[in-house]
Amino acid sequence: MEEVKEPTTEEVIEIPQKIQTGYHYACVIKDGKYHEFVIVNEFDDDTEEVYAYTLQEGESLIDAKPPVKKIHAESDGFIVPAWNGSEWVEGATDEEIAQFEAENPAPEPPGPTDNELQWQAITDLEIAQMEYEQALTDLEIAQLEG
Repeated sequence: MEEVKEPTTEEVIEIPQKIQTGYHYACVIKDGKYHEFVIVNEFDDDTEEVYAYTLQEGESLIDAKPPVKKIHAESDGFIVPAWNGSEWVEGATDEEIAQFEAENPAPEPPGPTDNELQWQAITDLEIAQMEYEQALTDLEIAQLEG
């Protein structure tokens, strides 16, 4: 069996290590439309690498906050966010907007909570009591004038 020899200091090849110096967020767009939100790692040699994502053909990165996606017909945001070079705009066609709104109507407003119903009942009783007391007062005044 051949003896394994430890390399000497002179024989060790140093492999330069990149040191991560920071990160930032970016959006992947494809055909001008929002596709993915990613983290971009920054390194000490002024290079950047997209973390856990490989850009595909036709995709590019933009340094922008991700767009707000519309969740129902009356919510804020975009159905198909598109990048116009400086900001997010709606990229959906009129037909896509109509279909989205038909399939995702605004939710019904919530009814009153149990607590609100209890306070309303108390208020209604207080009003009824005041009306009763006013009726007694009006009756007393009528008797005194009478």
